[in-house]
Amino acid sequence: MAFDTLDYLHLLIAVAWLAAIAGGFVAIAAHRSIEQRLPPDLTASKNARWVLPPVVALVSLLVAAGCAFVLAIAWFALTRDFFALVRLGYYQIAVVPAMLGVHLLIQRFWKVGEPRIRRPLIGALVLMTPVPVCIYASFVAPYQLVIERAEIPMPRIPADAAPIKIAVIADLQTARITDYERSAIDKALAEKPDLILMPGDFFQCSWRQWKAGEADFHHEMKRLACPFGTFAVLGDVDEMDDMTPVLAGTPVRLLHNDIAMVDIRGCRIALGGVELFPGTVPSDETISRLAATECDARILLAHRPDLVFHIGAEQPIDLVIAGHTHGGQIVIPGFGPPITLSSVPRAAAAGGLHVVNDQRLYVSRGVGCERASAPPIRLFCPPELTVLTLRSGETPITRP
Repeated sequence: MAFDTLDYLHLLIAVAWLAAIAGGFVAIAAHRSIEQRLPPDLTASKNARWVLPPVVALVSLLVAAGCAFVLAIAWFALTRDFFALVRLGYYQIAVVPAMLGVHLLIQRFWKVGEPRIRRPLIGALVLMTPVPVCIYASFVAPYQLVIERAEIPMPRIPADAAPIKIAVIADLQTARITDYERSAIDKALAEKPDLILMPGDFFQCSWRQWKAGEADFHHEMKRLACPFGTFAVLGDVDEMDDMTPVLAGTPVRLLHNDIAMVDIRGCRIALGGVELFPGTVPSDETISRLAATECDARILLAHRPDLVFHIGAEQPIDLVIAGHTHGGQIVIPGFGPPITLSSVPRAAAAGGLHVVNDQRLYVSRGVGCERASAPPIRLFCPPELTVLTLRSGETPITRP
């Protein structure tokens, strides 16, 4: 079977992990050997027993960490893949301190009958803390899907019009269709929306994974039927040549610098969808055409929220819907996401309804998370399925 770049990355991670594990065993063996050679009075010293294990273990594990560092730099030099560096670093945070903690635990119970030392035990538990945190962030938190709801007043919608419900499924960003993705689509359909909008980033995987999962993906897209249409734009990981055939024969319509007019129970909704990179001539022209369209509400669908900086004050767009940021995936309580890969304010990039550049913007945290060479993690930033309800009313201006 032919290898792709992800296979090589996984091999590098395996080598780095093996180096960390080997370093841990070397540390244990080295400590025992050194301890046997020390004078009895020094060996019996509690201070020596407290200082010696972590020092020996740390020196041995630094070799393992150095190995991982060299591998990461070599990989980045060859691929310029920043997310691969993050992945290697993330896994080393999980493995290397834990090996040091295991070493201290072994030293804690090494000699039966001798007084047990409390400080190595506390240190070991502290060093092993990243393990359950990383397990939770990688295997639990990315699948704790929540439904976020927001009511959005629209000044031109008639006062007697029934509310319009929109389901937003952003950033599926999966390597294959699993029960999790099926459940997310089930929950979206259970809301009985009038419209379904998808702001891009459908599949993120190798070519081999894409071909293996293409039929499953097509099947799930065929389920996305709702009364007044399902519309999507392309994201960073999507290619027009891949998405066009796989969406053929499904209810999902791609809007690539295009505008769709939708009549929902007498309310005329103009829905524009633009290409990935904001500020291009086709994108700007689409925004201008949407702003000039006579209707009851103008909605602009984009992948990147930075599009709001390319909408002029004279262009009356009622709502911009975007994804891309995943809410940062990792959120520091009281601060927000350290990295958003977006120029919008951190509070807006973290998700929800905000006003940026005098434009109402809803950013979805997305259903999935960054994959491929990036570690699939979320922490204090649950994935979301979004349900927006448009109703008649004035537009309040609140800023993040």
